[in-house]
Amino acid sequence: MAVQSFSPHSRNVFHDGATGETRVPRNSSHLPLNLHILDLRHLFCFPYCPWYETIWGQCPSARETVILDCWFVVLAAMQAITLRLEEILTVNNVIAGDGLRADKCFQSHPDPFSTLEKPPVVHLAPFIRSKVLEEGTFGVSHTRVPTESRPGHVALIAGLYEDVSAVTTGWKHNPVNFDSLFNESRHTWSWGSPDILPMFKEGASDQSRVDAYTYGHEAEDFTQDATLLDAWVFDRVASFFEDARRNETLAAMLRQDKLVFFLHLLGLDTTGHSYRPYSKEYLRNIRIVDHGVSRISQIVNDFYGNDGKTSWIFTADHGMSDWGSHGDGHPDNTRTPLVAWGAGIRKPVKAEKGTKMSGHEDGFASSWDLEHVRRVDVSQADIAALMSYLVGTDFPVNSVGELPLEYIDASDEVKAEAIFTNARQILEQYKVKEGKLAFYLYVHTSCLIRA
Repeated sequence: MAVQSFSPHSRNVFHDGATGETRVPRNSSHLPLNLHILDLRHLFCFPYCPWYETIWGQCPSARETVILDCWFVVLAAMQAITLRLEEILTVNNVIAGDGLRADKCFQSHPDPFSTLEKPPVVHLAPFIRSKVLEEGTFGVSHTRVPTESRPGHVALIAGLYEDVSAVTTGWKHNPVNFDSLFNESRHTWSWGSPDILPMFKEGASDQSRVDAYTYGHEAEDFTQDATLLDAWVFDRVASFFEDARRNETLAAMLRQDKLVFFLHLLGLDTTGHSYRPYSKEYLRNIRIVDHGVSRISQIVNDFYGNDGKTSWIFTADHGMSDWGSHGDGHPDNTRTPLVAWGAGIRKPVKAEKGTKMSGHEDGFASSWDLEHVRRVDVSQADIAALMSYLVGTDFPVNSVGELPLEYIDASDEVKAEAIFTNARQILEQYKVKEGKLAFYLYVHTSCLIRA
């Protein structure tokens, strides 16, 4: 599949994202800088126009990708809309359990660590569950297809649904750069897979503000215990904060505002592929992740002296089917957990047990024993807007996420200002797209007259 566009760096250079070839299209001097070319006949059923053959020459595959260009274009050179609040938080911790299904996270299961013939039924994530019941707001984050790791993390961290041209790089690199929470932060530290972290560091406008610590590709071995990947992340984060107690320069950096810590946990995804998400191995991995999150939470809170300026987001990039796969739109793949707690997050809204609170109308959570707690579902891209609000940064300019006000603990005035800024940021994208579409229609009308 060829994904083709004009280079943002040269007026008339044509780049084929699939082959890597660069060439100059014939008779293209009238084409504008930094625009994707759309064959609008495919969209509006216009008649054939020979002008297109002049432009594309011997590139018939260009028309095959017109829909990709139309619906998945990532816009550049947009104005950032700043959210100005008197109080902004300082630290946002983001933990993504790669491949974690919402139901498996919240349900009770026979204890996978028990050696009894009839093991007791337990909740595998007691720490995360305690945040749902006592400290924060929870719900289901609904992802979009393709339910793969890269598109999921792009939605989470950048608030946009992936530019489909990334398929030409195996979903690993950025054919088109985009803004993200990491890019907007004062500094981001991240730990995890070499398949995920580099794309946010290398895509940052200032790579020095994003630190990415990864294990080697050889560690992603399906024949080994995948929980070691998650243990590696937790151990490195613990060592990082221990070093900060001895390193005055690092400690000073960690006392600044607008900081992000991102933990990418690949173990669940790898275990799910190898053993399936109903296996003892997958369920054990959930317990290990919960224990690790509890451990890191204690370390971070101790470092900051429980100052009440730290927020936490626990979620996943995608789920996992019963046969250990993902990628399509099956609900097991698109429904992931979302739990938020800490500074700026609303406390749980609860009723007496036996009373069903709002958000549970679909019956999906009937086996979680949480129907007495209000559930607030979101679209996955909305999480990026939530995190930007919490850490006090601009909303990423390419984000389409809508700030989920039900998660926020703030006055009506602050909420109104935040959602208004969010709306202006999304409107800015519409303005740019509207201008480009007007140009395309003008060019096509000229072609029809010329034909």
